[in-house]
Formats: sequence, C-alpha cells, structure tokens
Amino acid sequence: MRHQDLTRESKAGWLLALAWVVQGAMLVTIGGTAAFGFLALWLPLALVFPLVFRPGRLGLEACGVAASLGGLGMAVGTGIDLAAGEAHAAHGMPGHGVAVLVSWMAALMLVFCVAGCHRLCRVGRPALRFHLAAVLGMLAGMTLGGAALSGTLSSLAGSHLLGGHLAMLLGMTAGTAVGTGWLRPT
Repeated sequence: MRHQDLTRESKAGWLLALAWVVQGAMLVTIGGTAAFGFLALWLPLALVFPLVFRPGRLGLEACGVAASLGGLGMAVGTGIDLAAGEAHAAHGMPGHGVAVLVSWMAALMLVFCVAGCHRLCRVGRPALRFHLAAVLGMLAGMTLGGAALSGTLSSLAGSHLLGGHLAMLLGMTAGTAVGTGWLRPT
C-alpha cells in the first residue's frame, strides 16, 4: 500500500465526516429545537468515518457513503420538499410505503450516494453490478427502515421529520450493506 493511497483514503474519510457534520446541522434546522440534544450524540460519530474508511473495505466504504453523503442528500432534499410546500408526509411516516421514493429527498439521496460511491469507493470490474446492488439496497432499506422505525424514532427524537430521517438513514445504510455484501472487489 502506497503512502498516496493512505492520503487519499484519509481525505475521503474526512470528507465523509464533514458531510456527516453538515447533515447534522441541517437536521437541526429540519427537526427544530428537539434536534439540539440529538447533536450531542450525532457529532462524535463523525470521527468514525476517518477511522474506518480504508482500502479493501468496499462494503464498509459504500455504507459510509450512504450514511454520510446519502444522508446529506436526504437532508437537502427534505429542505427543498418543505420549501416547495410539500406535505412531506412520506418522509419516513408509517403507512406510506414506496411513496417515500417520489420526492426530492429520495432523488438527492441517490445523486449524492451514487456520485460519492463512484468517486470514493474502489470498485473493481463489476462496477455497474456493484452500484446497482447498492442503489437497490439503499432504496429498499430506506423504505423498510422508514416504515418500521419512524414511529419509534420520531417519539424518541421529538420530531417526526428527524425520526423519519434517522429511520430511513439506518434502513438505507443497512440496505447498502445487504445489497453490496455479497459482492467482492476484483
């Protein structure tokens, strides 16, 4: 492993950490005052990204991109959805199923994730297969996570938008792990 690779990976890890911190700041604006206490738990997690983003951990790289850049895309998209006057009921609210996929939130999550993974994840030859598995896993995980966890996390967070975001973030990160877990770099 060359020094240049370590430097590149270190920079990528810190970029993901920065995206995580910005996402947290955006969630405070989306979730209101209920989100301030949440930041005490959120911000220290940013340090995980530079520690785990290393060459050869392709599934972990993809999960890091999904959680940080994908989550940031979701937060930006949520802001656009809210500014456009969307009821935004599909944001992780139980009973809306795949309706969550038709929003700026979902579109920007995909754009940020795919662009980030294309740029940061070291995918071997089956790159299309890898990205397709990651996208399908993210979408399925986001939908299922939002449906299964948003009620509980909304109660804990004190905000249905914040709880829905957290539920979908957990779901899409787990979905990315499942979707890409069986693929090996070549």
